[in-house]
Amino acid sequence: MKKILMIMLLCTVLSLSACAADGRDRNASGNLQQPRETLQITPEDEESTHISERALPDEITDGASAVYCSWTNDDCGFLLRCGYPAAGQMTKGLYRTTDGQNWTSVRELTAVIPNYPKGIFFWSQSQGIILTNYHGVENCVFVTQDGGDTWNAVPFDLHGEIPDYNYLEAEQAWLEKGVIMVELSAHFEDREPIQITRPLTITE
Repeated sequence: MKKILMIMLLCTVLSLSACAADGRDRNASGNLQQPRETLQITPEDEESTHISERALPDEITDGASAVYCSWTNDDCGFLLRCGYPAAGQMTKGLYRTTDGQNWTSVRELTAVIPNYPKGIFFWSQSQGIILTNYHGVENCVFVTQDGGDTWNAVPFDLHGEIPDYNYLEAEQAWLEKGVIMVELSAHFEDREPIQITRPLTITE
């Protein structure tokens, strides 16, 4: 019971668009690609939020170090399962449900997302991001536009504003007036981190 409660506390549940099929080209190569276009955000109701109390499947959550969820409505959602780090690497797997009960594997993400995840946020059945810590990798935000098949690193460079920070970590994300906002923390050697909010922008 304690395990289920801990997992449910980690589960960020958001209802921001309808669960509709979206003809998408599926490319499971797994390679991080340079984003090619500006991200288009088209949720039907960006103000709505749904909190689900349904239990997550034991066959996926057992043995996980962390589980993160993001729901696009009552039935459709994504689940990111993280294992325990071993030899500096953490296993990661992405799952999806379209009926709120049965989960299917989308893909293994261990080699695709090199950092340790801190959360996920899907605002449609095709578009979402994974937020990560530093763990020696420069980028901390990764985006998908095809339902989790492929992921692109999204760079954030704040040295023009904060020239002396050492690295960035992604803390949380949300939808605000049609724009995905990301809260980042800039870390330093000799002082406390600074939180900065920036829009998610993807260009060529």
